[in-house]
Amino acid sequence: MASKSTFEEEKLKLLEETKRINKKIMRAKEDINFYETKLWDLHMKCYMEGKDKCVQRYDQYFLQYNRLKRRRADVQSCFERCMGNITLEEYQKFDLVDQDSLEKYKTYKDCSKPCLEKSFENYENEQDFLRKTISKLSEEFYPDNK
Repeated sequence: MASKSTFEEEKLKLLEETKRINKKIMRAKEDINFYETKLWDLHMKCYMEGKDKCVQRYDQYFLQYNRLKRRRADVQSCFERCMGNITLEEYQKFDLVDQDSLEKYKTYKDCSKPCLEKSFENYENEQDFLRKTISKLSEEFYPDNK
């Protein structure tokens, strides 16, 4: 059994790591929301100006993007497998009150590491796709707005 100070050190380390990961996830989601909004604005501009070919291109890209986003569901199932015997309620509050709860959380974190890596890879792919799509549509239909 770990001493109280060792337990507190491990707990603090895990909580700091979790906080860092959560910030990274939030930043990635904010970036994706930014690019989705920017792409939607460009789509609406095409629509309002009657640029049918631009709207068609957007629709094609949108379908491709939705296929890309479906990969998130695959990653979600990875996280669910890691939950194992951890209930959703336990996960949401994850009270690290003793060595047993700390070990349970460590086990989950270790299991979910590949899920997180895949998740971040998906976020990067989505951001890259959105940036390229915005660039392509802008260059083709609004070359003077650079």
